[in-house]
Amino acid sequence: MFEPKYILNPDPQIVERIKQAKKKKKEIFGEEYCPCVLSKFHGPDTICPCKDYREKGICICQLYVD
Repeated sequence: MFEPKYILNPDPQIVERIKQAKKKKKEIFGEEYCPCVLSKFHGPDTICPCKDYREKGICICQLYVD
């Protein structure tokens, strides 16, 4: 099983853009859902860091890197 390290992307512009997107989702939907996930798919598995990252190390948003 993947053990997430939660290492942020070294590019500060990417990190800032994603943090702002997560903040906006929290304001609208009440949780920091992954910015790459459409609202119709929001749920516990898509709260950042999402289930794909926690279990497989896959971060589509590129906030976290291996």
